[in-house]
Amino acid sequence: SGSSSLITATGSTISLAAGGNGAVQADSGGRIVLSGGGINLLAGGGSQALYATGDGSSITAEGVAITGNQLGGGGIAARSTQGAAILLADSTVNLRSNGGGETGLQADAGGTLVADGVTLVLDATGGDVGARAIGGGTLTMAGGSVAVTGSNGGEIGLLASGAGSTLGAAGVAVSVPASAGGSGPSASCACR
Repeated sequence: SGSSSLITATGSTISLAAGGNGAVQADSGGRIVLSGGGINLLAGGGSQALYATGDGSSITAEGVAITGNQLGGGGIAARSTQGAAILLADSTVNLRSNGGGETGLQADAGGTLVADGVTLVLDATGGDVGARAIGGGTLTMAGGSVAVTGSNGGEIGLLASGAGSTLGAAGVAVSVPASAGGSGPSASCACR
C-alpha cells in the first residue's frame, strides 16, 4: 500500500482461507510483481486472487496458477478497479464452486486489465462470467482461452456492460458448452 511500495515474489504459493478478501492486493499506488508460483482460494465467498485498486496501483503476474475449489460464490480471479492496472500473462485460472457467480477476469470503474496467453476455466453453479469489462473498465485479451463449463444457467464467456466499458479479445478461444441461456461474447449498452 502506498506509492513507494513494491512487493516482488518468485515461485511463491499464496493461500487464502477466508472469504471476502484479496489474496494479493495492491492499493494506494502500490505495486506487486509475481513470477511463477500459485494462488489458492480455499474457501468462502467473494474472494479475489489478484486485486488492484486506486490510481497508480498495479499487479504484474507471469506464469502464475490461480485455483479455487469449493468456493462459496462471487469469487474473482483478477480484478482491477478505480484506475489501477493488472497484467496477467502466461498464466492459468481454474475456479470451481458450489455458490455460483464466479468471475475469471474483471475490469471496472476505470480499471485496466490485460490478459496475455491466459487459460481460464470456470465450473460453478450458474451465473458465471469468464471475463468482463463493466462500469467503464478496459479489458484486453490476447491468445489463451475461456471455458465457462457450468450447466445451471446464465453462464457468459465474455461480457462488456456499462458506458465506456471496453473488452477486446484477439485469438481467444471461448467456450460455453452446457449452460441454459448462456452465451459466448455479450455486450450490453454503450460499450465496445
